[in-house]
Amino acid sequence: MSFARSIRPARAMALLAAALALSAAAASAQDAITDIPEAFRDKALAVRVHTTVLRPDAEPWEDRSVKFTIPGTPIGIRLVSSDLIVYIQLTPYQGETGRLMLVTQGQVWIKDASSSVRYQTTLNTFPVAFGEKIWFYPLGIEGKGPAPIAVAITVEAARDAEATGDPEKTKDPAPGAPAPEAKPSP
Repeated sequence: MSFARSIRPARAMALLAAALALSAAAASAQDAITDIPEAFRDKALAVRVHTTVLRPDAEPWEDRSVKFTIPGTPIGIRLVSSDLIVYIQLTPYQGETGRLMLVTQGQVWIKDASSSVRYQTTLNTFPVAFGEKIWFYPLGIEGKGPAPIAVAITVEAARDAEATGDPEKTKDPAPGAPAPEAKPSP
């Protein structure tokens, strides 16, 4: 029996509450570069996130944000609806040689029509170049159509001229456009 099928709804909700409490207490990214201590700003990274949620019979919901962090410190994204909770944690790491790695963890809680709660988690590590766009699909991709939730992630050195904190600098395809192919994990 899989872990996702073995969780009882009450237990899943208790785990959810504990996970959200722990994530709120963890170190977090900053909204502005000036929030990072000056001694660490030369290593600071800007993580741009553009989230698109496709909704039946409605315009897609979108959110763009830029968070500043230092390597090894995660940023979190939460999407909550009446029957779905998605928590994504993005942690950029930069090696001594300047090589950049992005660790993505997605956790999804879904309440189905019978009020059962299903849980799934994913963990991926991607080697990325500065400015390269990575697509993350917390609910996966079905067929050749667009993903129900698509998250575009770009990591830049915060000191770069374009790492201003302006979320509008992130350009993505038009809402409803077919989702690009996911970059496979090595």
